[in-house]
Amino acid sequence: MTTVLHSNLEADLREADRIEGIVRTTLVDQADLFNVPGAIIYLGDVAGMGSDTARIPYASLDGSDAFTATAAENTAVATTALTDTSVTIAVVRHAIRRDISDLANLTSRGSGDIATARLVASMVGEYSKGRMNTLADSLDGFSATAGTTTVDMDVDDWYEAQITLQLASVTGPYFCALHPRQLSDFQTSLRAEGGAAQWQPATAAMLAIKGQGFAGSFNGVDVYVTSTVNLFNTSADRAGAMWGSGALGWKTGTPSFRPGVIATSPSPFLTVELQRPDATATDALIGHAYYGVGILEQARGVSIITDA
Repeated sequence: MTTVLHSNLEADLREADRIEGIVRTTLVDQADLFNVPGAIIYLGDVAGMGSDTARIPYASLDGSDAFTATAAENTAVATTALTDTSVTIAVVRHAIRRDISDLANLTSRGSGDIATARLVASMVGEYSKGRMNTLADSLDGFSATAGTTTVDMDVDDWYEAQITLQLASVTGPYFCALHPRQLSDFQTSLRAEGGAAQWQPATAAMLAIKGQGFAGSFNGVDVYVTSTVNLFNTSADRAGAMWGSGALGWKTGTPSFRPGVIATSPSPFLTVELQRPDATATDALIGHAYYGVGILEQARGVSIITDA
């Protein structure tokens, strides 16, 4: 009698490759500095403002100018001019769309498989990645810079950035965002350093508090690593940054939908709308998010430009 083997059954009675019920996520950078308290200041919603662009005003108050001694007790005091400025942040639409057929939905093997509900949940991470890409466009925009183009990041670059902030009287806490290449080069440089200033790597407990992307601390500054850090100088460099709270801000817009539209909000500031295109037997899922990110005060940040 011939032995029954699995390999003999694969052609008709068995699957050659059994796919597990759960779909795992491919390797992805999940860093999100918007969840770090104080890193990016939230400036509110543009809904009902009459414009998609917010102007944030600044004035020389609360110690920007100092009292001075007068020549005599009855001398007239000269007027000190009030210095004022403003920055603008434009809120724009960001979106992603997924389409899935009815047949793909009804043959789904459960909550872990690809189906409408899973695609909606996935948009939380996709929205987060989009925000980080927008933030990266601001990290390379500070007037002050540290590092040397086409040269690996080292400890001197770190101190150059931190000292620049200290000389500008930027109050802490400080935050630092680096590309993985920058962080790796920095850690390589740290191997030759000694003394009291030591790298403090992230622990499981700190990751739970500070979120994905937290790499550790050095000299009192929390370091976040993210692949969204932009290429700079025709792709020869990466542009990370170090900044104090108040350097960066963001503003949002929250849409309202007319009656009859099926929509859900799986995350704050994110809305997912479900549509049924005519005669296609598919669900069209469109994620909408309205936001803008920008530099609020140049003096509060330093771009770190080093080799890519």
